[in-house]
Amino acid sequence: MEDKKSKLARTIEIATNLSIITVALIGATVLVKNYLLRPATPVATIVRPTDGTQAGPRDSGRNAPTGPAAGTQIAIPGVNWTDSDQTIVLALSDKCHFCTESAPFYQKLTQELAGRKNVRVVAVFPQDTNAAKQYLAGLNVPITAVAQATLDSLGVRGTPTLVIVDKSGTVQQSWVGRLTAERETEVFSRIKS
Repeated sequence: MEDKKSKLARTIEIATNLSIITVALIGATVLVKNYLLRPATPVATIVRPTDGTQAGPRDSGRNAPTGPAAGTQIAIPGVNWTDSDQTIVLALSDKCHFCTESAPFYQKLTQELAGRKNVRVVAVFPQDTNAAKQYLAGLNVPITAVAQATLDSLGVRGTPTLVIVDKSGTVQQSWVGRLTAERETEVFSRIKS
């Protein structure tokens, strides 16, 4: 009888241990899947301008980074909107890793627009233009039109932000954050229209 009880106790103990191990493996799988293998999503970084102005509160949800609304007018010192039919404004910061991660898209964008006279690209940084030009050169992004302006002056709260502006300085559309392949295609389609 004693032998049957001890066999039963060992069987229950083994079953319990196997159940605990199974639950632990399932929990670990869920954690890895949800937190470590999460797919990249478009994100933006709020960059505080170095000139003492504020780019907006640093939080998420209702105050998440946004671009300027379609139909609003923007001005950038030294940029004359009438010089081209469309201007692609890239609001960037050399402190934004999402801007750096977006470099392949900016390379493709500048290459696509290289022969077009009616569309140009202007990079706007809160940092001084020399630092901005060095940053772009380090990323191999050939943008020659670089301006310094606060993000607030553009209606931008996060970087990177891409804004399409017409020849009157009116925002046509904007995208905030590192763009997905689908959003990149959307940008190229919008530029061609």
